[in-house]
Amino acid sequence: MGLDISYYSNLKNIGKRTGTDSDYDCDVQIYQEVCYEYQLGSLKRNHLYDTTTNSLYGSFKAGSYGGYNQWRNELAKMAGYVDANEVWIDESFDTSKKFNLRKDKLESLNGNIIEKVKPFYELISFSDAEGVISSEVSKKLYKNFVDFDEQAKVYMKDDWFYSKYSEWKEAFRIASKNGAVSFH
Repeated sequence: MGLDISYYSNLKNIGKRTGTDSDYDCDVQIYQEVCYEYQLGSLKRNHLYDTTTNSLYGSFKAGSYGGYNQWRNELAKMAGYVDANEVWIDESFDTSKKFNLRKDKLESLNGNIIEKVKPFYELISFSDAEGVISSEVSKKLYKNFVDFDEQAKVYMKDDWFYSKYSEWKEAFRIASKNGAVSFH
């Protein structure tokens, strides 16, 4: 068992969740069909989303949970963190340091205010168990993947790191177009 990733573009909000999971019939399952808020961008809580005729989608295996965490730790180091622990400590354990890696605010493409963060912060801090990253966060992450692409190509001697890097980059490219990335 490992971490599977699905990604989608051009999702439509089909309404607020009012019944049980079995009351809804959607073409694809965006994990649990209920996309919940994430720190810097969200799909509406308790709303259901479905694909459209214009949707693109795909999936890949991020690896075992241990393998994904190893890859994520290497991503953090490549991006200038000491390691992934730097993000996790900032995010969860030391409330006096909380938000040190997220300081300034800037306007997103949609005119919403989001916090400016270090590269890949949202992916590194995101649970490896389950959840959904929204289009807004996907835009920021896709830009990070584009900006670091050349560095990622030469970061490790083997193809493992860049192969996974490319899969994540594609997922966030697709999801940045009114979509989402689902961890399941």
